[in-house]
Amino acid sequence: MDKILGIYEVVERISDNEFICKKGILKFNITKILKDDKESIYSHKAQNLSSIQHKNLINISMDEDEKYFYAIREELEPQEFDKLDTSIFLAYSEDIRYQKLIECYLQIFEAIKYIHSQGLYHGNINTDNVLVNRQNEVFLLDFGKSYFYGLLGYDNTRFHSPEQLGFIKCDIDSKTDIFSFGLCMLKLLVGIFEDFNFSEYYNTPDDLYKIFKAIENDYELNDIDNDLFVLIKKMTVINPNDRIPLSDLGQELINILSKTRKTYCFEINLQPKVAQDYREIHDITITEVIDDIESKIEKGKSYWSFGLDKEGNREVIKIACGEFIFYCSTREGHYLFCFHISENAREFDELYSNGVEFYNDFSITIGGMHNSKCDNVQNIKDELKERFELQKLRNKYLEIDKKAIATEEELLIAEKKTIEQKKNSKLALLKSIDKGSDTITFEFIPPKNKNKRDDIDDDENGAKENDIDKKDRDFKPKDKVLIEEKDKLNSRTIYGEVATLKPDKKDIVINVGKYKATNLKMDKNKIYQISYDFQVEEILWNKKNKALEELKNGNAQIPNIMRKINEPKELQPNTLIEIEKFFDEMLDENQKEAVIKTMSLDNGSEILLIQGPPGTGKTTTITEMLLQLLDRHRHWKILVASQSNQAVDNVLEKVCQKEEKILRIGNREEAMSDIARQFTPERVLNKLIIDNIDRISKKPIEEDFKYLQEGFAKSLQSITDKLSRAKDSKENKLATLFTKNIRLIFGTLLGISSWNNFRDIAFDIAIVDEAGRATLSELLVPCLKARKIVLVGDHKQLAPVIDDEIASNLNKEFTKKEVATSFFERLFKRLEEYSKEDRYLNGEASPSLVERLFLRRIINNMHENHIEHFKHRLIYNYRAEDKICQLYNQPFYDGELKTSQAIEGKREHNLSIFNSSVVWINTNRRSDKRDKQVGTGKINRCNALLINSILYKLKDDMQKYNLKHSIGIITPYRAQTNLLKDILSKIKKEFKDFYQKNSDSNQDKDLRNGFDIGTVDSFQGSDRDIIIYDCVRSGGRIDFIADEKRLNVSLSRAKKLLIIVGDMEFLYSATVSEGENPFNKIVYYIDRNKDKCQIIDANANTKGEKNG
Repeated sequence: MDKILGIYEVVERISDNEFICKKGILKFNITKILKDDKESIYSHKAQNLSSIQHKNLINISMDEDEKYFYAIREELEPQEFDKLDTSIFLAYSEDIRYQKLIECYLQIFEAIKYIHSQGLYHGNINTDNVLVNRQNEVFLLDFGKSYFYGLLGYDNTRFHSPEQLGFIKCDIDSKTDIFSFGLCMLKLLVGIFEDFNFSEYYNTPDDLYKIFKAIENDYELNDIDNDLFVLIKKMTVINPNDRIPLSDLGQELINILSKTRKTYCFEINLQPKVAQDYREIHDITITEVIDDIESKIEKGKSYWSFGLDKEGNREVIKIACGEFIFYCSTREGHYLFCFHISENAREFDELYSNGVEFYNDFSITIGGMHNSKCDNVQNIKDELKERFELQKLRNKYLEIDKKAIATEEELLIAEKKTIEQKKNSKLALLKSIDKGSDTITFEFIPPKNKNKRDDIDDDENGAKENDIDKKDRDFKPKDKVLIEEKDKLNSRTIYGEVATLKPDKKDIVINVGKYKATNLKMDKNKIYQISYDFQVEEILWNKKNKALEELKNGNAQIPNIMRKINEPKELQPNTLIEIEKFFDEMLDENQKEAVIKTMSLDNGSEILLIQGPPGTGKTTTITEMLLQLLDRHRHWKILVASQSNQAVDNVLEKVCQKEEKILRIGNREEAMSDIARQFTPERVLNKLIIDNIDRISKKPIEEDFKYLQEGFAKSLQSITDKLSRAKDSKENKLATLFTKNIRLIFGTLLGISSWNNFRDIAFDIAIVDEAGRATLSELLVPCLKARKIVLVGDHKQLAPVIDDEIASNLNKEFTKKEVATSFFERLFKRLEEYSKEDRYLNGEASPSLVERLFLRRIINNMHENHIEHFKHRLIYNYRAEDKICQLYNQPFYDGELKTSQAIEGKREHNLSIFNSSVVWINTNRRSDKRDKQVGTGKINRCNALLINSILYKLKDDMQKYNLKHSIGIITPYRAQTNLLKDILSKIKKEFKDFYQKNSDSNQDKDLRNGFDIGTVDSFQGSDRDIIIYDCVRSGGRIDFIADEKRLNVSLSRAKKLLIIVGDMEFLYSATVSEGENPFNKIVYYIDRNKDKCQIIDANANTKGEKNG
């Protein structure tokens, strides 16, 4: 056995079932246990315990394969840790011995408190199971072992509770830990006493009485001893119900600790010049200086910071106390030498926020006068300095966290303002109903008084919305609206969508196709109220805002998630596992590596980003990840989410061929694919219940119990019948029990939260596709619920869509481009930076002692760049013919993409009219090449006519060679889309007829409509055999189309043939307001590779072009 579970390398075999193993530079003790008939019970226990993590806990984790369970515990370096023993505290001076002892108690308490907060208990607390390091950090071992007692047994039962030992009959639960912890406290405390051996006195709970009696009779106890013994007695009561509650236990320990802390008094010795300056500023005599300062110092509390002077030669200690900041150095003396006093309020506030709080007194002296009764500051300086450095790190991380969410907060504020601005209603007169197009035309009625705003609702505090934020917004095409009859109670609400607004904005045409205009009973010349339908937007906004608040409050399954995504070096090194067999034997090595990185995510290393350039097999790779996870982790809950329903369903359709236990969550079934609809909760539940009813009918039981079986079958049928009628019924709640064992959940980023169980569930891993198109708050909705996260996307393709209306509401400090930069892009670039310039791994610097203390397990001397384990780029192109791939590979992917051998010879277009797979139809010599402004967009009739001509030639060639290539036409502007649809309507019908005659176009959705025309957004995530890209622009700045992400998507949709139509020379040299012109690189590549690409000069006139 070289490796256990494909990750733990065996270095020593202790017995047939026990091993010492390595994972990276860490060592583990692993015990192997053969599975038996209780396999399912232990599997569930192992799953539930695997997520428990705390800074003072070192768990026994349980893992499994098909044949064995594995109990895994980290082997700690013996030179760094000691077992918890009284000798540790005897090494301290008497004045701080009790303080250190109780601080140790409190760390154990915090570990126990966390375990209990998770609804669990430890069950095996004893002093042998507690380790202490050199920094007095305490670690409780073997959590989880008690849950596997049947497999592992116990090493030490001396500290067990009466109920564990069978002294009383009572449930074993969290109260058990309080008893065992009390015994540990007792053993450590009596160890301080002379000639008292705990092991000789204590064997069973019955011995406690004589121990307490012996201590009271034989030893003189101080106040701290008395307080601790009283507390221990409360913890070790025989009856569990009489033991002190955990919350009271913690408070009592804190109260006792406060009594142990010594109040120091330090001397601040003022330099004579400092005293003289103070005297002059405050207009007092030199003899009054000391009394005046001491009267203004707040007794007991000060704030300390440590640093160097401007020259970097002398250590400077700043102490804020009362109204002053004392600038001091310690030199070699026992006192603080003060060389400056500041009374600057701003400096004081800064030190108050960032300094280390300390309780102590000060004695002020001047010059050669000293107070010999003061404490030596050298005794405490190093400890305070260490605490200050830790505080600095905490503050640094806090600032990083704040900055990271500032952009997202601003975006949400702008979204909220936009929604509020839409909450305006307008009165309109019904003019006409067009039953053929299912549209209604209204004429707006001008408001009587524009300054009067009766339609503004009160906010939560009863105040009116700010009129500045409440702009008078006009309706826009595609706005969702509500139509209600004015001043009529219980008026029927009609939902519609704005089709058009007349130029003068007096008339509005609303599409009500959902209701069918023929069925509407509406009276002409009646007044109706038209309102924006903001409810869905507000619901989605609330989901995103809540997720961001949860992040800010630290409510996430991954500890310190914000810090890890902002400082990737916070991700701990992990070891890549070995996978013996892949389900998809056609995976390339690069895709396999992505799967391995996914399977290797671990506690502390929970985040992976996978960049999937166009056509590199993202869906295939995600499918393999899911199959491996389902096979390896038999009780994991796995979430697959994306911004779009299509991306979610693409993965589902592949996975469902091998895994049936799937749920597809979502409110809009019409947006799901036919296959995905089979896995909605109602359909899955119906199938499960029907299967159970069928099983009962086929396997009758003994006559005596038959009535029970029949009753159960009727109950199941009742659930099936009532489920669709009452969503919140008892039947519905009972029905969720049937779906609890379903491990694979699919849904959109925001839609997944509509699932009833979402609030209470924690996912073991969330895989998010198209992560580059989502904002941070959208990603947070599912990701906060996951213990591990895999984000799959491509920041070189379409970014999050920020509506212009929302952008107009952004604070001036934030640009639209800044808020539209996806979280995926920010994090991927951050990972790349750390990968290249990791100062720890390159030896340029090493982490300080304080950083090691704060992070606890920074791992030094790694032989590999572990940041590479948290990012990956898929590099093999399976979509496009190689010449097409290289066109976008060079400018957008640094030339890293390679065309897979799997598609060699499968991407030839076999058309005679073009001799390359990349063709540019150059309009530079055309006299009619210039584009024109239409509304807010652009059109180019010249390009549209050329595309019409190209399509006729393509059809003729395809007919000639019996080819059935799918075609898509992409253009940047909606106005040009409308022009193309008009001009190409005839040829589109001819293509549709051609496909229907020569293929089963009903089976191929890409052929069903002849060809598709649209902006790039409608083509993201899809492809066509032939793509025609219409550049439109010829003249002026090209800011709108100079978005390299949109251009990349446009050029990478083609599999066999890419045709670009546009003014080549103009686009090469066109100017942009900011950034670079991406067409420059594209034109340059085509011009320099004429052997691979074809350039065709369009005719100088339009003769011979078919215009339909």
